[in-house]
Amino acid sequence: MPLTDEQKRLIQKSYAEIDRQNSNFAAIFYDCLFAMAPLIRPMFKSERPVFEYHFNELISTAATKVFEFEEIKPRLVVLGQKHRGYGVTPAQFDVVRSALMLSIQDCLRDTCNPAIEQAWSCYYDEIAKVMIAAMEEAPAP
Repeated sequence: MPLTDEQKRLIQKSYAEIDRQNSNFAAIFYDCLFAMAPLIRPMFKSERPVFEYHFNELISTAATKVFEFEEIKPRLVVLGQKHRGYGVTPAQFDVVRSALMLSIQDCLRDTCNPAIEQAWSCYYDEIAKVMIAAMEEAPAP
């Protein structure tokens, strides 16, 4: 289901708050992800600062461009194709959603609420849908 304008505003506002806190959102995200799914850690071949940088770049762009989602779809397609090459499976997107939601809750603390969580969850589903479709269409590695 497409995001409402109110959900899009919640995503932008909540991400701006996370960014304003100057917390290392990517580090929090990967700490959560690797704690929840330690077996996926070996899939990450580059140094942690490299993939944290790429995550921060993606999440920042996604939040900034939430009203222009069509503009970021080509980047998500390429990312999905790359993820297939890394050995990522569609089933792993669920644990990534959980890690993302825990990270958002951790960073926002008392200001996090069900509406923000629902907005991010729905947006993540839209992003994952594009990436998974690209993974499934990509040639096998």
